[in-house]
Amino acid sequence: MTTQPQTFWAADTDSTERALRQRIAELERVLADSNRLAAEIGHALDGAGAATAPSLCDLVEPVRTLRMQHDMLRAESVIEWEPGRSYTAAELLRRAIRGLHVRRGRPLWPAVMNLCGVGSTVGHHLCRWAGRDPDTGADLDAARAAREGA
Repeated sequence: MTTQPQTFWAADTDSTERALRQRIAELERVLADSNRLAAEIGHALDGAGAATAPSLCDLVEPVRTLRMQHDMLRAESVIEWEPGRSYTAAELLRRAIRGLHVRRGRPLWPAVMNLCGVGSTVGHHLCRWAGRDPDTGADLDAARAAREGA
């Protein structure tokens, strides 16, 4: 019984090559679209008195930020436990952080860090996002209202 690994390999090579060609074509379209957008933004900025048109590198960070915001909006999935009671994932996280209690004199961010399985910087940011001071655990909204009322 003889097998034909060469035939299998050739077919596999052809499909891989076809997939690579498709990916290259896709990347070329993305590059062309990016260059077109950069040119359009450059023309708009020239009309607004900008000194130079932005390069593609200048556009990467804003696009990355917009993509991250888009992904976060898509992640706003609604969890419905029973009829009439539904929560978004963000709302549940905010409630969990606001409900954390730590001993007096202890910072809140380590508890958030352990709750979410993230690092210290993200723990700080999550505390502030949920409206709590990362170091004292105090309600930032109440502190702000007290300062404005005084």
